[in-house]
Amino acid sequence: MNQLIERYIYDVTRRLPENDRAEVARELQASIMDMLPEESSEQQTIDVLTQLGDPRIMAEQYRTKPRYLISPALFDMYLSVLKMVVGIVAVVFAGVSAIITIFDTGTLSASTFFANIIEDALMGAFQAAFWVTFGFAVADHTNIIGKKAWTVLDLPKKPDHLKGVALPRSASIGEIITTLFFSVLFILMIIRDEWFFVFVRNGDIMNPFNMNALYRAIPFIIITSVISVAFSSLKLYYARWNAPLFIVNVIYNIIWVGIFIYIVNWPDLFNPDLKSAIIPHLNHTELAKQIIESDGQGIRLFLSVLMVFIALIGIVTAAVGTWRGSKSDVT
Repeated sequence: MNQLIERYIYDVTRRLPENDRAEVARELQASIMDMLPEESSEQQTIDVLTQLGDPRIMAEQYRTKPRYLISPALFDMYLSVLKMVVGIVAVVFAGVSAIITIFDTGTLSASTFFANIIEDALMGAFQAAFWVTFGFAVADHTNIIGKKAWTVLDLPKKPDHLKGVALPRSASIGEIITTLFFSVLFILMIIRDEWFFVFVRNGDIMNPFNMNALYRAIPFIIITSVISVAFSSLKLYYARWNAPLFIVNVIYNIIWVGIFIYIVNWPDLFNPDLKSAIIPHLNHTELAKQIIESDGQGIRLFLSVLMVFIALIGIVTAAVGTWRGSKSDVT
């Protein structure tokens, strides 16, 4: 099949849901071939594709649920810009709010901090969504964008892999936001010594962790967060599993699991008073008493194995996605 035809079909189908792409590609290819003579020249192909028109508008004809908030010619660009801008602005607003709170000398509970971060992030996201939508609506109405008529020269190059497991960009942005938010929150909880999960003994609130160990863990939290954001950014860039992303995924999982196992096995991680506070409440549960009296070695082992299992799931998922992508390249 002519490369121009392949590129045109790709440009149309990439704007459609993945479940519809194969069928639309076959139908569109058949329509194009019917419009061409048996021995067609490149110029005849260009004329037919030009007659079919802009792939963005053509894609809307195959869409089962048409979208007309913004015209079809600009809608895909609008969605792409909207997702990117809203995600970035939400992260920036949440980060600024967290930094201001950290350096706030007043008293602020962790729960209030959590609510403030969400409120600021949502406020930023709504403002970004409004202004992006407003800008595209004005541009669409005044025809500022898209004055140039579409030509075959505007067709994008067909990528090497089209059927690998896709990675939604919205999910990658969500991972970045979640990582930054909870990393800042956890570090703030350490600095301010305010916790959501505490142990109450005789009316006194006890932090189950040793504060010296937690302060020592802050650099590791930052390292893990940076690596996680970098990995999510690569997923955002590639948007599909491939060999380089799989390798980075393996390295990322090995690093964060290694850091977790290293920290959870610190002898001074837990508050030394926690054991004497918990044992009286265990009644006749001998197994639980043995676990606590052994300084939680069973719990440490369980958590370590659990994290290794979670990491393996992530690696296997990436391997399957990468394999499916490479298999589609061959076919």
